[in-house]
Amino acid sequence: MRQIRLVTALIALLGAGCRNESWYPSADVRIEQRYEYVSAQTGAKQMAVTFTVHNTSRVSILNSAVTFRVKTDKREYIQTVSSAIKIIPGGTIALTAAVAYLDADEEAEPDGVALYGSFFE
Repeated sequence: MRQIRLVTALIALLGAGCRNESWYPSADVRIEQRYEYVSAQTGAKQMAVTFTVHNTSRVSILNSAVTFRVKTDKREYIQTVSSAIKIIPGGTIALTAAVAYLDADEEAEPDGVALYGSFFE
């Protein structure tokens, strides 16, 4: 009986010291730049968004997905950009994605670009 209590206490002690959260990848994502332009290839008006992903966890990020929203005077666009670039703990990468507008006369709202969500593994 004493051995069972000792093993149970040891498992509880080890479990308390190894929190699963410390092994989950996490990151801060920031929008760094945005600009509208007309594509030379398609002639469509687009919004380019550049953002940074900074690894704030103790483990490397092997895959990341960031979803952002572009709101114009006519509609809202949501797009996800994914990356398989390895980000070491404390490391930062920059990614750029473009959203093509449906109408050439659309204009982005002043606060129309925002982060919508992110996922890291």
